[in-house]
Amino acid sequence: MKLPAISILAATVFASAMAEEPKPPTKVIEEVTGNAKISRTDADLHAISSALKMYKLNAGFYPTEEQGLKALVEKPSAVPLPKRWVQVMSAVPKDSWGREYRYAVRVKDGKKETVISSDGPSADDKKDDIEHVVESVEKK
Repeated sequence: MKLPAISILAATVFASAMAEEPKPPTKVIEEVTGNAKISRTDADLHAISSALKMYKLNAGFYPTEEQGLKALVEKPSAVPLPKRWVQVMSAVPKDSWGREYRYAVRVKDGKKETVISSDGPSADDKKDDIEHVVESVEKK
């Protein structure tokens, strides 16, 4: 169960206050802000995932990597062309750090996966990337 942002803030502040060595208020604020950015990015990934599923319902397939997330906003001109195209997003949001979300179709563990992701807080550190698998199906 996900908690509202205010509950996360209260829990973080409370946990900080109960720690052996209290954190300075600026450190607590940085942590809360970081958690809020991750939560917002997670919510964006779920919204984009829903938009991709709607696109697939209309088009018959997900956009190609070349078409990317732009296909949710503008009708693709590159093949394969969707059977029916409906604009499902007014704009693709940027992640909480101002960077574009990545869209990929890959094969992992014998399954074809449609994935959207963010570079997370650090564009250079792959360990903090945030990823959401839209669909994973057995490769044919």
